[in-house]
Amino acid sequence: MQAYYACDQDRSTLFNIYITKNNISDKKLLFDFFHNNYLDFTKIKNTLYFLYLRVELLKTEKVNKTDVNIEIDQTISGIVFLSLLLRDKIMSKAANLISPEKSCPYIFVMSHFEEFAYNNMTNLSKTAIDFLKNNRKLHKYALMCYTHL
Repeated sequence: MQAYYACDQDRSTLFNIYITKNNISDKKLLFDFFHNNYLDFTKIKNTLYFLYLRVELLKTEKVNKTDVNIEIDQTISGIVFLSLLLRDKIMSKAANLISPEKSCPYIFVMSHFEEFAYNNMTNLSKTAIDFLKNNRKLHKYALMCYTHL
């Protein structure tokens, strides 16, 4: 539902206040809010997307399932969303959206880390640099945090 209200800042704020004040595990309360706060589709740029979300939400109320695929731990989600938002072809290739060859953005970032560190940081130890440039998980989390800001 947060995705549904994302296009309307006022409704989004109202929804966030509502879920803070109420028990969001109570599905009926969420759907009561939803039925009383439909979006005005004449003011929305991506009308079809939000209409589709509305249909899926209405279906969810009846069957507790949707046809929307949700990846809870999509490893490249931040880069995917950022590249779509910016319409950046280089980033889209790195995120495997438009590239026929698969690549790993974290390994790409790791490959440039040592040069970045020596050019932008002071008081570096060789041990710290080796740890930081070879720790894929660290680069994954750093990149995810950066792209989700």
